[in-house]
Amino acid sequence: MLHGIDTINWSELTHAYGSATDIPALLRASLSENPDHREFAFELLHSDICHQGTIYQATSQAVSFLVRMLSYDQTPDPVEVIILLWSISRAYPQIILYQQKSGIDISEVISEKYFVFAREAHAVARRGLGLYMSLISHSLPMIRECVIRLLCSFPEDSSEVLPILYEHIRNEVNDEVQGDTINSDIVDYLLQISDSWEEKARFADLFEEIVHRESESIMARFPASCAVAKLAPQTISDRAIDTLVYTIAHPEGVDPYSRFIPPDPEFLPPDMHKKVCEDLAADHAIEAMSLLDISKSLPTLLRGLRVAIRPEHAHEIATKLLCLLFLGKSYEISPAIFDIPEFKNNTIYYSRSRKNEAVDGMERRTYPILVTKLPTENQNPFQVEIIEEIRTSAKIRGIKSNLLEAFKIRNEE
Repeated sequence: MLHGIDTINWSELTHAYGSATDIPALLRASLSENPDHREFAFELLHSDICHQGTIYQATSQAVSFLVRMLSYDQTPDPVEVIILLWSISRAYPQIILYQQKSGIDISEVISEKYFVFAREAHAVARRGLGLYMSLISHSLPMIRECVIRLLCSFPEDSSEVLPILYEHIRNEVNDEVQGDTINSDIVDYLLQISDSWEEKARFADLFEEIVHRESESIMARFPASCAVAKLAPQTISDRAIDTLVYTIAHPEGVDPYSRFIPPDPEFLPPDMHKKVCEDLAADHAIEAMSLLDISKSLPTLLRGLRVAIRPEHAHEIATKLLCLLFLGKSYEISPAIFDIPEFKNNTIYYSRSRKNEAVDGMERRTYPILVTKLPTENQNPFQVEIIEEIRTSAKIRGIKSNLLEAFKIRNEE
């Protein structure tokens, strides 16, 4: 399986921590009979050859053996191999996509040598495309699920990949696998392929079909609704919109990603794990609502605000609503990295102090000033309704903030 590994001069290759001489031992350990050894080996391989998404000189050589390992039934942890291949393979198309979206020159995004390393590793991984496509019908759900992500790392092969993905989504019988397949990279994959409006419409129709299937669980209907919002926001159905609103009110157990974030007694105890998974579901729903045409987005977000169960979700929805009303578009909302509220790169960064840092046990947020003059007094009744809902929302008051002041709205409390 690892034939020829010792013929490579690994001492002349480098990874994130220097010389790559440890790579042969790690690849061998990843095939060990001892599961603890395998787990540790994959952890180190991720850190060495794909550190925080950066690809290194030794990565392409390691990828050739990972592809070979995946072709053998005897490989003990094929899912881990697929996840590592996905992490490596997606780096190059992600760089290209970022450059296309931002208009920034590649040299300003990443140094030339790392760009070349990512391109080379991607090319080596691409040689296994036929193998990856064959695994989409594997009997193990987790292999089917993970190989979808890997296939979505090759936009240059969309003519081969898309028909297989379409049939897989349409016929998948496991709701969790189907939901995560839709919720994974497939929508971004469709969006980055140029001249593919027909394909996008075809997939949007399929996702609407899933939304309307009475037999489908929320685990499939929710990701399908989010996908329609991204691919065909003008034609999204009322049932898909209702599903997004339902998720704001009932975020528990909705997001398929929750299965990939296991509880941890030390770092992620059960209560925190539950909140993280609910926040993921709400974030996806709010993002989807914000992508709709403004005639649908405003009333849908208002419905979401009225049923939100967490102050954090209510604040995000309210900020989206106010952005649409007074700035004309939706913006990303994120905690400030250096605790300085600012508005840049289409993102609103707020500073915050957490509940455990406050005497009264309430979280505090400070948003940057987003409107420099008072909003027009000639607001239509629906705008007035939205502002009044935000002013009086008990959930929004669950976090002390300057949200209304950031938009120059008088707080008449």
